[in-house]
Amino acid sequence: NISKAKALAAKATKGRPDQRVATKGGSEPPAAGKAKLRYVGYVELGEQVELFEGRARVRDKVQLTFELVNRKKHPPIELEDGTKVPRRLKIELTNSLSERATLFQLRRQMDPDDTKSHIAQMVEDGFLGKVYHHTFTAQGREVTVARLKAKGGNYTIEPPFEEDEEGEVTEVSIPEAMSETLLFFWDSPTLEMWDSLYIEGEYEKGRSRNVI
Repeated sequence: NISKAKALAAKATKGRPDQRVATKGGSEPPAAGKAKLRYVGYVELGEQVELFEGRARVRDKVQLTFELVNRKKHPPIELEDGTKVPRRLKIELTNSLSERATLFQLRRQMDPDDTKSHIAQMVEDGFLGKVYHHTFTAQGREVTVARLKAKGGNYTIEPPFEEDEEGEVTEVSIPEAMSETLLFFWDSPTLEMWDSLYIEGEYEKGRSRNVI
C-alpha cells in the first residue's frame, strides 16, 4: 500500500537531516597568517616511495607534527560526539643531514643557538610560524590545504621571540598543547614509543583510527 508506505516514511524521517541541504565536505583549513605552535610529534617513518620529477624513488622519511595552539584563531574541531580535536599540521621530510636537506636547515632554524643536537630534543617546545593556504585541483574539484610555508618558500617555524620597531626582543607566550606527544625512532623503538602512536577508536564506517 503506497499511502501506508508514505506514512511510514514520513514518520521515520521526522527529525532526520534534510536531504535537500548538502553537508559541507570535510573541515575548513585553519586560518592563514601568524600562528603559535607547539611541536608535538617526531616520528621516523622508515623508507618510503615518493615521486620525484615523475619517477619513483625510495627515501628515508620523518614526520614532524605541530599543533596550532592559539585557541581563538585556530579553535579545535568539535566532532559529533563532542570530542575536541586540536588543529595540527604535519610536515614529512627526507631524513637527511645533507647541508641542503630541508630537515637539516629546519633544525638550525628552530634552534639558531645550536643548543640541541637533534630536532627530536625540541618536542613540546613552543614556536612561532605562519600558515599559508595552498589551493589545487584534485579529482575535478578545488581543494585548499594549510601549510607552514609559502609555495616554493621555506618553512616559517622559529623560536617564539618578536622584535619591535625599536629593536627590543621579547619572548612570546605559547599556550600548552592539547595533543599527546608522538615520538618514534625507527632503529630503537620502545613499547612507550609504540604506545605514543596508538589512536583509539574507529571512524563511522568501521575503519580504525590507528593509522600511524
